[in-house]
Parts: sequence; structure tokens; C-alpha cells
Amino acid sequence: MSRRLKIALIAPGFSRDERDWAIPVLQNIVLGLSEMHDLHVFALRYPHVEEPYHFGKAKIIPFGWGYRSGLRRIVLLREAAANIDLAHQKERFNLVHAFWADEPGYLAAGLKEKSGIPAVVSVMGGELVRFDGKSYGGLRSRINRYLTRAALKGATHVTIGSKFARNRADIQITAEDWQILPLGVDVDRFQAENEALRQPASFNLLSVASLTPIKGHATLIHAFQKINQELPETRLDLVGGGPLLDELKSLSASLNLENCVTFHGAVPHEEMVTYYRQADLYVQSSFYESQGMAVLEAAACGVPVTGTSVGILPELDTHAQLASPGDQDSLYRAVAGLIRDTQARAAASARVVESARREYSLQNYLSKLNKIYQAALR
Repeated sequence: MSRRLKIALIAPGFSRDERDWAIPVLQNIVLGLSEMHDLHVFALRYPHVEEPYHFGKAKIIPFGWGYRSGLRRIVLLREAAANIDLAHQKERFNLVHAFWADEPGYLAAGLKEKSGIPAVVSVMGGELVRFDGKSYGGLRSRINRYLTRAALKGATHVTIGSKFARNRADIQITAEDWQILPLGVDVDRFQAENEALRQPASFNLLSVASLTPIKGHATLIHAFQKINQELPETRLDLVGGGPLLDELKSLSASLNLENCVTFHGAVPHEEMVTYYRQADLYVQSSFYESQGMAVLEAAACGVPVTGTSVGILPELDTHAQLASPGDQDSLYRAVAGLIRDTQARAAASARVVESARREYSLQNYLSKLNKIYQAALR
């Protein structure tokens, strides 16, 4: 049995209370880890308070930075490093774990250098890429490039959510060890209601993503237009808010899709299972995903998944044709192929739900993460 550790966990933000799903997957991880270890969470930017509080069995120490940026970040990082070091002098942490490789990773690597304790850094999003045309990627910022390089150079272990993200990285991972470790889905919350699949005459497509350029919604809407022309009863549900809402609504209207494309906006995390269970097919249209939690949540609910070959989707056992990012024709073929083939869709549903529960569950993730902790200490 592994020993109980005292761990410093550094993140850009954390939930203010159990009803605040600031970063849902991180909330689940903290609740799970705090059952196994003595956990202190240092939240840099959110919530906008500075008074420590408890979340489950974890102690949360917020710094309340908010959206302060530019050179002010350097001052804030120095203050945070000093405060975390003071906490270490008092608590004597066995290990530090950073979620996101920029600011949190930099602080974790700095604590390791000063104190000698192991540092685990988890790449969570676009820290290692740069998409100038999509206004996306941590490497677009000079300061972020510096912070991320320092984090990856100084870390004992680095985890990343998919083979795709590891191969797509525009920056070298120079840590002593790294591992592909997808974040786990809460299979107790996200689970299939029944195995029945509806017929294509009334077919619901679902996509869950923020309305930003990197998520490829325009490509999806264009592909859906062709699908809807062939199957007029097909519907597309888009869950998520963002700056492209008005632009995407105008695009849908220009393609005469106002009555069959629904923009639901941001939906509370605890309500998402209802949307997954009402879907016949989940579609990912992103140009880039480090992993893609929505794909795993849909899969855990028994929804067949398809879309662009980024993030974790190519690693799932879907046996489905995937699309090239930004290519509306290949996205149309990937989606239309599963709509037409009821048997293939049913088989894909059975495979992905089994894969989600067996390989990508939260408990499986926590077990593997705990082994990384023990290896880092050795």
C-alpha cells in the first residue's frame, strides 16, 4: 500500500465551493486525491479571495490574482513562490504537483530547485502549441514560453493527456521522465441511461466546447448543412459560450439552419449528463485538443463519438472514420457515415462506453497518478 503524502498542488484556479464548477475535472481530482493524501491547493487567479478555506479534506490557499497580466505577472509569481516556500517550511511537503505548465509549472519547478522535493507537471491545454491564426496557444506569449520551458526543464515528471498532444508539441519536453496520462472522467456521474439508439429520422448531434476559433464550430456548421439537406429532421445542439456566439448564429442563419441548430450557451456541469443522454452522436470539430474531456464524458454516457482526429479521440476504440481539422467535407463524411450505419454506431457506442469505464475513469487516473508520485519520490 502506498504511503500517505503531504502534497502541494498548484493550479490557476479552483472551485470556491461545491456548487462552483470552476474547473470540473480538477475538482474531481482534488476530492479524490484528498482521500489518499494531505492536500494543500494553491489557487493563483481564482477565486477572487485571499482567505484560505477547505474543500472536502483539502485545504485551499487562494492568491486572488484575477486577470492581472503583463510584467505584473513577474511580481505576482515572485510573491507566490515566496508564499509557497513559506508553506513548505511549515508543512514540509513531500511533493509538488502543478496543473498547467506555465505559471503553476514554473512555481513547481522553482520549489523543487529550492527545496529538493519532486515536481510533477501536468500539461492541461495549449501550453505547448501556437496557433496564431486562431488566437490560441500558450507559446504565443513570450512570458509563457519562458515559464513553460522552465517548468518542463525543472520537472521530475511531466504528464500529458494524449499521444496527439505529445507529438504536436512545439516545445521540447526536457524533464527526467514524462508519461501520457489522460485525465479521468467521473463514470459515476456520467453513465449510460439505456442502450437503445434512435433511428436517423430523428437524429440529434451534440458538440460541447467554448465558442472560440480553435474549436472549429464554423467547420461543423458547414458540414451539418449538408447532413441536414439529406436528413431534414437532424438537429445540432451546441453547448458552450464564447466570443463567437453572434458570428456563429449569423452563419447558421445564412445557411438556413436557424430551426435546427440550437445554441444552449454555458450549461452547469452537473446538468451535462442530460445533454449527453439525449444525443445520438457526439461530434468534435476542434483544430486542437490536448485531450478533450467532453469526448470522454459523452463516451461514458454511451454516446458514439466522432470528429476531428485531435486529442484523445484517435486513441478511443471507435473504429470510426475521423476527420481532418478544418475540413468540412471529411467531417461531413465522418458524421454521415455513422448516421447511415446503425450497426456501426451501436458497436461504436458499446466500445467507447467500455473503454471510458475501463481505461479513462477517474479512479484509474488517480491510481496511475499515485504510482507516478511514488516513482518520483524514489
